[in-house]
Amino acid sequence: MPTSRAAPIFEWGFQVATSTVQADAKFLRRIFLGLVFLTLVTGGLAGLTTVQAMTGSAASCASSCE
Repeated sequence: MPTSRAAPIFEWGFQVATSTVQADAKFLRRIFLGLVFLTLVTGGLAGLTTVQAMTGSAASCASSCE
């Protein structure tokens, strides 16, 4: 004879844990994307600085310096 059992007491806790895991994943995804964006920006700035250094006064001085 089947009996209906009540839901376990910890069932609600699993729902909270699941939403916490989803919130953690969302937070870490934002951190990861932020780091990727900052890496791209700093790489671009490093490239720009390198190009400016190569075409700046040091490069023109090679032909007109003493």
